Amino acid sequence: MSQERVYWSFQMRLAKLQHSGSVLARFNHVNGYLAFTSFYWNRGVGGDQPVSEEELGQLAQFGVTQLQERFKVLQLNANEMVLQSEKLKLTFEKW
Repeated sequence: MSQERVYWSFQMRLAKLQHSGSVLARFNHVNGYLAFTSFYWNRGVGGDQPVSEEELGQLAQFGVTQLQERFKVLQLNANEMVLQSEKLKLTFEKW
């Protein structure tokens, strides 16, 4: 996944993760951690469908390896966000 462009946007407690498709995710940001609690396929027509355990591998394109993913926030400022999970370190630049 190194050097691939992945876009994450946040509004209130909802995140949108975009790459070749898009996923919506509910999250909490507490005590230096970003914890995702649920993921939904953003399909538009027919409504958003929860991501199943069988579909988990498809979330790898976003840097997500678990349905209950938790990241330590290593850096968060106006220009950059750096997150560390059990398996990955993700660096985002503001666009």
